[in-house]
Amino acid sequence: MKQIYEEELEYDSIDNDIYRCCIVNKSENDLGNINCGGNRKKFLEIEERISNICSENDGRYYKTQAKNVKFAIIFACNSRTAQNVKYLREKGYKVTSFDNVLKFLKLTELWDINKMNDEIKRINEEIKLL
Repeated sequence: MKQIYEEELEYDSIDNDIYRCCIVNKSENDLGNINCGGNRKKFLEIEERISNICSENDGRYYKTQAKNVKFAIIFACNSRTAQNVKYLREKGYKVTSFDNVLKFLKLTELWDINKMNDEIKRINEEIKLL
C-alpha cells in the first residue's frame, strides 16, 4: 500500500503553541543525511536556538515527545506522510514540518531548505513509481 507523502497532506497552522514543541523523526541517519539540507552540527545549533526562542516566549523546547508538548515538528524527509501526521495528531499534537518552523522562527539561514525540499520531492517520486 502506498503512503501519502507531503504533497497530499496538510499541516496545522503555526500559532503560539509552537513554543511548546519537540522535533520528531530525527534519527542519527536523518541527521547525517546531507541530502536533507544540513548536518548534525547545524541541527544542534537549530535546536539550541529553538529552545532559546521557546524560553523567551514562556514556552519550552522538549528533546522528545512529552505530555506538555503542543506541537510535533517532523524532521525526516521520509517521515512526512499523512499517516505519520494522523498518528501524531491522535497523540494530541498539532503537527508541522521542520522547514515550516524554520520559516516561522526566521531561522532559515541555518539550514538549506531548498535542498531539503528537493530530497522530499525525490522521495515522493520514488513512492509514485512503486
